[in-house]
Amino acid sequence: MAQRTVEARPQTEDRVALAREFGYTVRIKRNIGIDLLKPAIQTRVRGVFPEDILQEYMENMRGGAKFPMPLITEDNGVVCGKTTTEAYRRLGVKNVDCLVLEGVHYIGAGAPLLAELTMMDAYSNQTNGVRLGQEDIKALIAVATRQGIKPEKLAAKLGIHTRLVNAEVNYLRGLDRLSLLKVDLGKLQVPQIKALGKNSGRLNDAPFTALAELTRDAGLRSQEVDAFARQVGEARSDAAAVAMFKRQRAGELLPRIRHNEITGQGGPRVRTDWEMMNLHVSGVLKFKGKEREILHREPVGDPAFAEMVETKLINAIDILTEMLKDLK
Repeated sequence: MAQRTVEARPQTEDRVALAREFGYTVRIKRNIGIDLLKPAIQTRVRGVFPEDILQEYMENMRGGAKFPMPLITEDNGVVCGKTTTEAYRRLGVKNVDCLVLEGVHYIGAGAPLLAELTMMDAYSNQTNGVRLGQEDIKALIAVATRQGIKPEKLAAKLGIHTRLVNAEVNYLRGLDRLSLLKVDLGKLQVPQIKALGKNSGRLNDAPFTALAELTRDAGLRSQEVDAFARQVGEARSDAAAVAMFKRQRAGELLPRIRHNEITGQGGPRVRTDWEMMNLHVSGVLKFKGKEREILHREPVGDPAFAEMVETKLINAIDILTEMLKDLK
């Protein structure tokens, strides 16, 4: 892991500003016993104290690096600085100075307050060089969505694209609605659930249930789910929309439904070998003559990965050459 410089870490003033951004005032409390401090919330899926980061902090502390004061609640729950506090504890430090969120207690706190403290810690993580993993971000999006935090604000604070947040929000909305309506998920896949969640707001219960079941049974693609949802909006009533889905079941989509029943595949329709071959050849043609430009613009970085890509390209050329001979 690359070492983070001291300058990359937030200063104590940054944590004061962060607390104020969330509407809190803070005060400094000196010489708090290290053993009194407990994690107030859990932000990282992989654990409260990521061991690799913890070891790096301890090494930097031994070298004299200064760390910002932990941000804690009135009842000594650490909100920001949990890994720093644990590093001090392992190094034998007995007392530390902390910033206290005035009037805030984590013991007995309700879900909205704990969610807000979790988001505060997430924002702090993203500014101190300790990037959150994909699973961490998914968990945070779940918390934020259910507390009404806007995707744009969340994306900006976490340093990720709003599109990624919206996709995860759609997935959560889809799961929640499917669970509420007791729809059997069967072989519904993540892209399908995201598409259903994206369109959830425009559909009443009966059309949504019918569309979800059709998506599951016929293996509709995301674009198809969007198209059907738009058609529901044009229907005269929920009953008319449900009738439309019944006609699709008995008509155009019946072969796909039967195919999935026989094979037990479900999910998006499985492409034939000819379709897959055409797709791969089309991909080769798409990038023909642009290889150097792409590698220059987006360098691979890892030599082993670059070697693997090169080997795949050579093998692909040999296979395509043989295929061409067979076709002739």
